[in-house]
Amino acid sequence: MGLVIGFVGGLLLLVLVVVWLASSSRSAPATPAARAARRTRPAPPSRPATPPTVGTSLFDVEAETQRLLREADAAVPNLMRQVEGDAAGLMPEIEAEAARFHADLRREMRSNDERGPEPRVPLGLHDHDRDNLPRREGHPSWMSPEDWERRVARYREQGRTEQEIAETSAYLEERGPRQPRTRAEGIARSEEIGIVTRDVFVPKDEEARYLARDEDGLPTVRLVDAGDRLAIWSPLEGGALINPKGPGLRQSLGLCTSYARGADHYATAYRNADLRQGRWIDLQREPENPHDRNAVAMCAPGSLAPIGYVSRGRAPAVARRMDKGEDMAGVTIWGPSRGRDDRSTLVLIGSRTDLAAMLG
Repeated sequence: MGLVIGFVGGLLLLVLVVVWLASSSRSAPATPAARAARRTRPAPPSRPATPPTVGTSLFDVEAETQRLLREADAAVPNLMRQVEGDAAGLMPEIEAEAARFHADLRREMRSNDERGPEPRVPLGLHDHDRDNLPRREGHPSWMSPEDWERRVARYREQGRTEQEIAETSAYLEERGPRQPRTRAEGIARSEEIGIVTRDVFVPKDEEARYLARDEDGLPTVRLVDAGDRLAIWSPLEGGALINPKGPGLRQSLGLCTSYARGADHYATAYRNADLRQGRWIDLQREPENPHDRNAVAMCAPGSLAPIGYVSRGRAPAVARRMDKGEDMAGVTIWGPSRGRDDRSTLVLIGSRTDLAAMLG
């Protein structure tokens, strides 16, 4: 019994010594070697730079996208060269098709004209008619070789094939030379389509007999509504329409016409002006104009902003009369409505008194 008690006591003493030694080692200051060992301890692994994967990696998708973009950028120059080459190869075919479409369109517009279409293009030819036309080598028998060569040069510029040129020659041979339209036919045609054409005007050498002044010194001609424009009507000799661009008005009545030249340079004023037929146009002399000392500006009434200028061919005569103090003005024969960009405005120019009398 005493031996057992002694053995247990020794065992407890041993346990107490081990516990004391362990606690001493934890609280003891670190030696220089221990501190150096801690400094050289490897750092913990850092987080990966790539994003986490969920199925397909987002990083892989971005890399693939960048690769495809680089391939596309490299392919663009070759693709553009291929497109340009294809377009250049198609242009003759496109131009030839456009010429055929233009021919068919003009044929349809002239379907009521018994003389047939213009000789410039093979009008009246449809795809189902081409096989029935005889193939003709050379030029139409009624046309000189020189004229035919000029036509062929134009056809080739339009991109027509040799077969199409041969078909044109066969068509012209069958149709024959174009006969001039008589004045009676021209008047009937003008009435049919509702547009004033030059066929309805009296011949130039007969204009003088229809142009005169009355006992008050005013012109006997009148400006009348002709649908898309104003027409100059003379009641003399049974009545007739006078060509506004003919020499008779200028020689007999001192009237002339001019387009509004240079309107592209005055787009804002041009669009804002009311240039419909029968509207007044003020004229302003610009003797100091650096481009033309005879310059005469056309302006909307009450405005000093030009919408264009009297043409160089008409300006000197108009300028001389204005420099002498004559009150000159203009009236639109035809022109666009307000706000439109059409650049075709024809103005009848003369003394304001004469124009007022013509407007009635």
